Amino acid sequence: MKRFLTLFFSAFLFNLCLLLSPMAQAEPISWADKDFDFKTIHTIYVNELDLTKVNLDSHVLELNVCDQLKESAKESKLEVVTDVPFTYQTDAIVKVSIDKYDEETVHIPEHTSMVWVDPPFWPYHHWHHHWRWRWYHPIAVPVQEPAQDIQYQVVKLHCVIQTGDNNRTIYEYEDVRQVNMKSPQKTFKKMFNEMFKKIKKITH
Repeated sequence: MKRFLTLFFSAFLFNLCLLLSPMAQAEPISWADKDFDFKTIHTIYVNELDLTKVNLDSHVLELNVCDQLKESAKESKLEVVTDVPFTYQTDAIVKVSIDKYDEETVHIPEHTSMVWVDPPFWPYHHWHHHWRWRWYHPIAVPVQEPAQDIQYQVVKLHCVIQTGDNNRTIYEYEDVRQVNMKSPQKTFKKMFNEMFKKIKKITH
């Protein structure tokens, strides 16, 4: 029992370290001008997505990501302008850029993890009904995991909101997270959606 508890807590601490490692999704960082009344923002113009600082390694992905920003803007239920030139006054201008899209590697050392296993039915003797079957609770079995290096992409989104009349910066938002390599556009969609949720929260 003592050995079991030792292995269990060792696995728990290792998994906790993984959660706190750079591989885990970072908490979004945001700043807002406390002297500005965001409730006065009713219409916003969203610039084209700025990809000048990164290389997404795929022209198709670049097009998809740019289109996804516009789609997320429309789905946000904000009064957004994206498809026409900025030829008239709006309350605010939203500038979005992808500042990082880099491959990183995290080394996971050899460790012991706990796997929960369902035991079979076991017969037991009941004083009234004689022999019956009983289902026992799952048990944790230690499994030795080999060391491995995991490669993944990290993407950083940067958003700036400026006033429409004098280009005064009133809000900045940054989000850093891993990219789902099987479907990277889904990760970008989540990031854009989260960004517009924050914009809607401060302006409504």
